[in-house]
Amino acid sequence: MTAASTATSGTHLTDDGLIEYGREHNSRELSRGDTTGLLAVLFAVVAIGALALPAHRAFSLEAAGICVLCYALAARVRFEFAGGFAIPTQGVLVAMWFLVQPRMLPLPTGLRS
Repeated sequence: MTAASTATSGTHLTDDGLIEYGREHNSRELSRGDTTGLLAVLFAVVAIGALALPAHRAFSLEAAGICVLCYALAARVRFEFAGGFAIPTQGVLVAMWFLVQPRMLPLPTGLRS
């Protein structure tokens, strides 16, 4: 069902109806999950492999904890628009590059959920 097919059938969707249709459509695509397990394993391998890289500055547990908390909070916010939604985690990720060792960056990013 698309907006064009509903217009030709005589049924007009309201704004709320279009938003609900978009949510259902996006959740169907996310539920396939054929490669989710493989991607999770590959991410874990890269995150553990990155720990072998040299350290450029001292590790701060407080900075890492605050970054994980901020990233988790930003990941819970969604901005809906016509084609789907956006998650504002990119700003936190940029700050993490300066606060957390680059070799440790995949770990707080992966621990957010």
